[in-house]
Amino acid sequence: MRAGERGERVAGRGDKLDVRILATAVEQALDAIEVIDSQHRIVFVNPAWERLTGWAEAEAIGQTPNELLGSGHHSPEQLGAIQARLDSGEPWTGRLVSQARDGRQLIQEVHVAPLAGGDGAVEHFVAIRRDISDRLRVEEELAHNATHDPLTGLANRVLFVDRVQHVIDRGQRAPAPLFALMFVDLDRFKLVNDSLGHSAGDELLRELARRLQGCVRPADTVARLGGDEFAILLEDLARVGDVYRLARRVLAVFEQPFAVQGHELYSAGSIGIAMSSTGYREAAGLLRDADVAMYRAKAQGGGRFEVFDRAMRYKARARLMTESALPPALQRQEFVLHYQPVFGADGQTPSGVEALVRWQRPGVGLVGPEFFIGVAEETGLIIPLGHAILEEACRQMADWGRQVPGLVGGQVAVNLSARQFVQPDLVEQIQATLERTGLAPGQLRLEVTESVVMQDSERAQRALQRLSDLGIHLSIDDFGTGFSSLGRLHQFPLHTLKIDRSFISGLDGPGTAKESEAIVKTVMTLADSLGLDVVAEGIETSEQLKRLQVLGGPQIQGYLLGRPMPPEALVEHLQKMADERAQAAS
Repeated sequence: MRAGERGERVAGRGDKLDVRILATAVEQALDAIEVIDSQHRIVFVNPAWERLTGWAEAEAIGQTPNELLGSGHHSPEQLGAIQARLDSGEPWTGRLVSQARDGRQLIQEVHVAPLAGGDGAVEHFVAIRRDISDRLRVEEELAHNATHDPLTGLANRVLFVDRVQHVIDRGQRAPAPLFALMFVDLDRFKLVNDSLGHSAGDELLRELARRLQGCVRPADTVARLGGDEFAILLEDLARVGDVYRLARRVLAVFEQPFAVQGHELYSAGSIGIAMSSTGYREAAGLLRDADVAMYRAKAQGGGRFEVFDRAMRYKARARLMTESALPPALQRQEFVLHYQPVFGADGQTPSGVEALVRWQRPGVGLVGPEFFIGVAEETGLIIPLGHAILEEACRQMADWGRQVPGLVGGQVAVNLSARQFVQPDLVEQIQATLERTGLAPGQLRLEVTESVVMQDSERAQRALQRLSDLGIHLSIDDFGTGFSSLGRLHQFPLHTLKIDRSFISGLDGPGTAKESEAIVKTVMTLADSLGLDVVAEGIETSEQLKRLQVLGGPQIQGYLLGRPMPPEALVEHLQKMADERAQAAS
């Protein structure tokens, strides 16, 4: 339909559309409209054009659009092609970049149409401009958000997987340099969320993201895959040693404390690495194997890196089977306690026992805690399992107190995991357990690792104080292997330091005896100055026992004097030792 015909329909009576109506429509239009003559001089602009460009109509008349809005954003070839189309009598529609009077960049969708006179020659051009700068910014923001993590600003899983796949595909087409994928996971991150809240956890993640970006090369990609899981894609590596050096650099970012909401938090990271030399066709396989290696690093104690090998895949499958088997095993009460005796410095007088869990797995036999405790911790099953262990240990100790008084010593030691320690009702649960079993609070010794205590020392101090107020004895397990500040140790209401077995085993080792002896002596001196007892665990040789007795005689525990045993076997073992002492004395 031609313009005249359209106007007749609008007028409604066959008259041509009143010029005043057209003028009002142009004045009220939201799109910027300009009319230029055949010499490309502006002869008319509407108010929307003035608002868009910042130029007043009086300033614009007689000027060319290029003089006012610039054309430097486009090549002469592009502008020539536009003009050629218009000269042929055809309209042109496309995107132009201009500059407003105040220097703002204007990105516009523009439609330009030639207007012919009575003789058919082009006399004017009308241009309709629509600013799309805001729309493009929103689109760019949406595109960025679709591929980046909103918390840290790092690449997200979608973008990271795409880049990994691109690198793999490039290597399939032609020989490519070595590349590697590094999977980074925080150790004990859930403890931060549980103790300080998710806002503190978010703050820790943002700071970690900043540190990770600071320790990699510009060409490397750092991503947050979700939760506390990060990944790094390392491209164009000259040699495998480059990966190891970067892994050590990443581990170093955890050496300095994280300042979070007024707290100084220490964290560690576990790193799994998968190398392109293993051969991959899909990004998912590379991510899977790096994840498997990361869990291997966690299982080795964390704060380290592991490189994937195929044996890990079989172990990962075994771990999955263990994870699936744990809940029904807990329901069927397949977990049992063995007890290892603890003696005084003479190596003969029992001072107590430590309760150690075992899994009586059908078709497998007795399984040690190293095969399932880590899985229980990660899945949360450590909470109900920990309850069951504490209940049974207290009940058994109370029974021994009634049946064989004095034979097993005065205390039963029970380990508390990190997850158990942050439960808000932990103290109430333990108090209720003592009341149900009839065990005196002073007969229970709870053991926590120093890294758990130092993770949030203020909260730990409050929890330990409440437990101490009940009369429960408190012990730091594996002392010397965590992040303790010796100057702050006195702030905690502790009763015992338990020297890690790694220091004890060195007492009779070739080339390590003097160093280990110095460490043990230092711990004992520290404990003495703080009024704390000392337990040395892991004693396996007579030489180790002799050296400890010379150093001052801490309480001792180890295979030399008794392995972990079922309750009945422990009673028999201790009764036999008592009979031998009585016979020797007579």
